[in-house]
Amino acid sequence: MGDLVQRIYALFCGSGRYAVQQPDGSYLAAKRGGEWLPLTPEVVRDHLSGRRTIGVYQIRAQDNTVSWACFDIDGVEGTEVALGALYQTVTRECPREAVLVEKSRRGYHLWVFFDPPVPAPFAYAWGRKLAQETKIPTSTRVRDLHVEIFPKQTRATEDSPGSLVKLPLGIHQLSGKRTEFVNPETLQVVPAESALDSLRPWSPPKELLTSVQVPEQRPQLAAPLFEGDLPCWSRIGEGKIPEGARHLTALAFACHLRDKGLTEDVARIVMLEWWKRLPQPPRTLTEYPWEDAERCLLDAYRKGYYVGCKRIKTEWPELCSPNCPVLRRGRIPLGTYQEVEATERVELLGGKYVLECHGPHTVLYDPVTRGMISARGRYPGWNPWAWISFVEEARKAFGREVAEELGRLAEKHRVEWVKREELEMVDDDSVSTPMLFGQHTLSAHYSKSKGYIRISGRTYPLAGELREMGAVWRPQEKCWELPYTPENLRKVKAFLRKNDRVSPKPLPSSFEEAL
Repeated sequence: MGDLVQRIYALFCGSGRYAVQQPDGSYLAAKRGGEWLPLTPEVVRDHLSGRRTIGVYQIRAQDNTVSWACFDIDGVEGTEVALGALYQTVTRECPREAVLVEKSRRGYHLWVFFDPPVPAPFAYAWGRKLAQETKIPTSTRVRDLHVEIFPKQTRATEDSPGSLVKLPLGIHQLSGKRTEFVNPETLQVVPAESALDSLRPWSPPKELLTSVQVPEQRPQLAAPLFEGDLPCWSRIGEGKIPEGARHLTALAFACHLRDKGLTEDVARIVMLEWWKRLPQPPRTLTEYPWEDAERCLLDAYRKGYYVGCKRIKTEWPELCSPNCPVLRRGRIPLGTYQEVEATERVELLGGKYVLECHGPHTVLYDPVTRGMISARGRYPGWNPWAWISFVEEARKAFGREVAEELGRLAEKHRVEWVKREELEMVDDDSVSTPMLFGQHTLSAHYSKSKGYIRISGRTYPLAGELREMGAVWRPQEKCWELPYTPENLRKVKAFLRKNDRVSPKPLPSSFEEAL
């Protein structure tokens, strides 16, 4: 294990920065107090042993170089053919000994290693050139096939490290499966030590380093649909999107067209024109890149997906502006929501504030200043977790008085929700007290009628134990779930007695008291 740790560390960890994978498959940057935690061999050892799973950032901020390029091939069908075609293209320019192939959760990772490290702009442009040159036989059956090329950026800084790739040979936290190296021609599993023994990093010739150029960006397009909107919406509409943000911005664009009141057919025409005129990196190995954008359109119109300010600010702060009213005051100006007729309406504090449902969203706004906060979902159907989050946002934006009145409304809906869901708390507390107000580190409830048991709270350190119980992570609900049976109920009660921690503070009796 010691030799393997050192070899993986030397090959993949040149940037010195990493992130830790969460149970839902997302990553959190390894920072403490705003400072990066060091990426050491001990961290790699934890990854290989399964104690945690990490992703590594690729670009060295100090000299803007990379030690490897990576092609991430994902899909439901056709990944093997795509890998074979890409492998043939890559090995026409570099030795086969410089390539490693890893079987990933939904496809394959193809790695090319450089020694000495090469400039990030070269790796960026070279990888995209090879993807463009890769041809897949027309007779191949493919479905949801695409490839991401790393690096996704041409530079990195201490504050913006770029994109990351999951370190090989780790356990994916969502699937619970460990990745392995495979022979790129036979796709048979190869022991890690054998794969690394045959690896010989490649030094590209100077002629190639100077001949490959970073592709120029296409002209930006005008976007009258976004005039007068928040800075992030205007930038998306004009095509000013960061590298790697295409999926999020496509989903955001579709949601915005929906909230503007456009029908799905009209939105498809508008979105297709926007998509065609965007800078088009060769992200896909198929001839149909529009499929990705259309999937975002369907998610927005048929599934009610929503891209809010918090997600944009967290994932792509480059889209934000210091002049944005959200960043300045924590409020969103009431704009396009008015174009969707309100189906529910409650006046708070004698009409000083209004709570409404507009389409798939709930908004709370001040009719005088037009300041607003919003949340996904219609409030009559919210569970207590959604209510307490919204009440807290209202307190920050508009003050304690409106939050207290919202709390009273939330308490009424909480009682209705408990009756509707037929929930009973496993730890013998009422549904409003566990986890909602920080009293418990874990909570669980079950529904006899729907046949589930759900466990919420600080479950990340306990993921292995939950999987052994047969629980499955549900990213939409942010909880672990088991089928309801008397035996599973007994297991969950024992799990809570063993792992739950309770605050010594008295439990609040209502939302209002908790505020």
